[in-house]
Amino acid sequence: TGSPRHRHQGTQWLRYRILRQRLNRLREAEVELIDQRTCNLINWYSGMITENMICAGLESGGVDSCQGDSGGPLQCYSEDQGRFYQLGVTSFGYECGLPFKPGVYSRISMFSEWIKKTQERSVGSKVRHI
Repeated sequence: TGSPRHRHQGTQWLRYRILRQRLNRLREAEVELIDQRTCNLINWYSGMITENMICAGLESGGVDSCQGDSGGPLQCYSEDQGRFYQLGVTSFGYECGLPFKPGVYSRISMFSEWIKKTQERSVGSKVRHI
């Protein structure tokens, strides 16, 4: 499938957001995607980021997912579609909001076939045919 057009922030960044729940309140933050090559620099994550992962945050720090956010979504808004698409699932990071240590997310697109098959199996096993 073709990728939808997304709202641009600045010259090269798209509008992405992370959702987090703190003190029973849902919060969100806008973040920037950071390419794998940059995220693998020695003073960043030193080569541990694979193609199954997405780095998102700010190079300068300050905006990030944190402890307790694992499993939450990384989303991108499509103005053409008027909706958010989930790109990732919060996985890990080094502390919270540090420069050169953005949040790391599992890349949904790498697991889409597994997700579809698992959903079909799950739904199929609970449906009674009459």
